[in-house]
Amino acid sequence: YLNIYGNNNITGLDWTNYPLNSIMGHWTEYAFNGDPLHTALTNLGLDTIPHTVTNIGAYAFKNSYVTELEIPNTADVTYGDGTFVSSKVEDLTIDVSKEGSSLAEMMFQVCASLESVTFIGNELSEIPGGMFNGCINLPYLAIPYGVTTIETVNSANSIPTFGVGTSETNAKDFTVIFPSSLETIYHSSPDSINRVGLFANREEDKVKVLAPENEELWNKTIEVNGQEVKNVVGGFKSVGGVTYYTPITDSSSFYQYTLATEATCGDPVTVFYVKNSKGEACDLPEEFGTLSYEIMNPDILSQDLQALSAGVTTVEIFMTKPGSDVTTKIAETTITVTGNPEKEDVETSEVSEEEVAEILEEETVESTETSKEEVPPE
Repeated sequence: YLNIYGNNNITGLDWTNYPLNSIMGHWTEYAFNGDPLHTALTNLGLDTIPHTVTNIGAYAFKNSYVTELEIPNTADVTYGDGTFVSSKVEDLTIDVSKEGSSLAEMMFQVCASLESVTFIGNELSEIPGGMFNGCINLPYLAIPYGVTTIETVNSANSIPTFGVGTSETNAKDFTVIFPSSLETIYHSSPDSINRVGLFANREEDKVKVLAPENEELWNKTIEVNGQEVKNVVGGFKSVGGVTYYTPITDSSSFYQYTLATEATCGDPVTVFYVKNSKGEACDLPEEFGTLSYEIMNPDILSQDLQALSAGVTTVEIFMTKPGSDVTTKIAETTITVTGNPEKEDVETSEVSEEEVAEILEEETVESTETSKEEVPPE
C-alpha cells in the first residue's frame, strides 16, 4: 500500500499506477509531536484514483491541507464516515451525476474554512447525518433536486447535520435551500428528537430556509417517551445564548414554495410561488439567489412563462447563488395547460349610425351602377 507518513515534502498525489482496491482510513490525519505532518499536501488527486478502488476508509483525509477539492465519483466509490473531517478545504465541488451516488456521515464535519459547496448532477438521494456540522463559515447551501431524504443527526453520537458546537458564537449567517424532491427528514435516535435538530446551536436569526411546502414534512409529530412532540428539524439557539429547540416552522426566516401544475391558455404562469413564515405571498428574498427555468416544450409555455397552447410540459427550476454563476437544479414540475387562446379573425370597432347609413347608401349606388353596366344595348 501507499504510505506517506512523515513525508511533508509531498504536494500532490497521483494514484494512477497503484493497483489499489481501497484507500486506508486516517491516511493524512496523524501529527508528530503535535505538529501536522502533511501541510504541503494540497492536491489529493482524487481524479486519478484507479477504477479498482471501491472504498475510501473512514477519516481517510482528516486534517488534510487541501483548499480546493473536487470529488469526482460518488457512485462507484464508497466513502467512509468523516472522510474529510477538519480539512482546510474552502471550495468544494461534488459530482453526483451518476446513478447510485452517495455520501457519508460527518463527511465534512468541522471543515471550518469551507466557504462554497457546488453539487454537479441530480443523482444524490440522501444527505447523511452530521455531513456539514461545524462548517461555521459556510454561508450558502443549495441541496440538489433528487435528494429525497435528510438525516437530522449522525447515527453514532447525534451530531446535527447543519449544526455547530454548543459554545460556538462565530458562525456566519447560513442560507439553505431544500429541493422539491425532499420527502423525509428522519432522526436516527428518535428518543432525542426533542433535544437535537438539523440546525442545532445556530442562532435563530442567522439561519434562512427556503423549502417546499409540505405540511406533513415540517409539522410532523411523533411519540417520544409516551408524549406527542413536534418533529424538531429546527434546533436553533436563542440570540441570548440560552439553548432551546424550536420547530423550523416557527422561525421568521422560514420560507416555503409551491410549484404550478396547471395553467390556462393565454394566462401568465407563476411557476414558483413563495410564501413567508406568516403564509403570505412574497417575492423571493435575494439571499436565496436568482431563479431560472428550463422548459421542455416552449410551444406550450414560453420562456417568459406565458401559457401559449394546450398540452403538457415539464419545467426544471434552477437557483443561481448570489454573486456567482453557480447554478443548482432545485425543483421540477409538470404543468398541464388547458383551453385555447381566443382569436379574432376580423378586427371590429364601434361604428356610429350615421356611418352605417353612409356605407349602406354607397353600397346601393355601387349596386345600381353595376346593374346598368350588365344590361346589353338594344
